[in-house]
Amino acid sequence: MGKTLLGVKPKTQQQLVSYLEKRDFDTNNLYSIGFEYFSEVHQSVGGLPAMRIFNDKGDYIPYLAENETSCSTKPVNFIQKLKNEETYRTVDSLSLKEEFQKLRTLGGEEISFNQLPKADFYILAYWSTYVKTLNKMYVKEWEKQVKLNDKVTIHFIKVNCDIQTWWTPEQLEKAGFNGKKSDKYR
Repeated sequence: MGKTLLGVKPKTQQQLVSYLEKRDFDTNNLYSIGFEYFSEVHQSVGGLPAMRIFNDKGDYIPYLAENETSCSTKPVNFIQKLKNEETYRTVDSLSLKEEFQKLRTLGGEEISFNQLPKADFYILAYWSTYVKTLNKMYVKEWEKQVKLNDKVTIHFIKVNCDIQTWWTPEQLEKAGFNGKKSDKYR
């Protein structure tokens, strides 16, 4: 599927891995979004890149205080301070298991939540090739902070939010893409 949709070309698994390798990213734990969740995920995470943190039970831990707006240094500071002895505020409206059900391999295969390794915390980092420099500034820094935090085990998962070549034309249409410039996601 080489056709450009919304000014953004669908990405292959190899293109996504190459994109990360060229920018010296770790290429482990890479997933994409299932077509049926594309709009939902984009709307719920807000701008990209974005990050969500979950505890070992799969409960969502918001790193921002209630009514606080996003700040690029907040996730870094939060990751640095993660520890098992701390009790974190959780939000019931979002769980790791529910988020994981929205993910697919970069080739489009479904994955099992039970495949996740045991960890103290899980971080889902949502990224896209169309936000270029922001990935390097934020996602790479988040991943670096995960590796530097030796107080806990953190499983860092990169979730690609690009349009995927494995989506069929029918799936793209069902997800609301008709190729017009007026569509939401470009």
